[in-house]
Amino acid sequence: MKLINSTLNQEIRKQWESMCQGCEIDETIVRPEIASLWREMRDRGIDPNAPIPNKELPLETVQKIQKENQELCDIARPFLKNIFDSIPDASSLVTLLDKNGINLISFSPELHNRGYLKHIQDLNITANSTPETIFLHSMEVLMCYRTKKPSWCLGEEHYLSISKDWSCIAVPILGKAGEMIAMISISDQIKHSSYYSMGIALSAAKAISNELRMIEQNSELS
Repeated sequence: MKLINSTLNQEIRKQWESMCQGCEIDETIVRPEIASLWREMRDRGIDPNAPIPNKELPLETVQKIQKENQELCDIARPFLKNIFDSIPDASSLVTLLDKNGINLISFSPELHNRGYLKHIQDLNITANSTPETIFLHSMEVLMCYRTKKPSWCLGEEHYLSISKDWSCIAVPILGKAGEMIAMISISDQIKHSSYYSMGIALSAAKAISNELRMIEQNSELS
């Protein structure tokens, strides 16, 4: 993960503006994986400056998936809470998603953080938003979902103009056979972006994986 300074952020902005006009993207400035997603969304006719409709899953469906992942949620919850508590300024959103991008657990700022709340309201995302909605708003989650690898999207790298003040990462939680069973996502204001968030997310994902494996091994021995 390479942080973006203000100069590079401005250069990426210029590339995004050119892309919106149908021009080619300079991949010496914009990371190839980001450029590829920009093209994909542009070709799908998604307007980066327009509100994105929030498609929702039935609440019963989300609750059923959460119940199916109860053991994972019980193990992950204290790790996510520790991540949330360790990030300063109460501006972050820490989320556990299932392997398909469905929200399982979220820790979000206190109600007094009006700037954050306005951002969430503008995004029009809810706890039972479909993966498709989440992927549009959270390119790092889409990249993690597709590659099964730690991913990030910082500032002007976001396709949607509404998300360009934010720094977002996503890391996979792996199962015994190396398959992805869930994802941890952290979103924070770009001014607070640091390597720290990626490091603690990776550490938490590894610890959760280890606990799940220990439970499975103990179950096999009993």
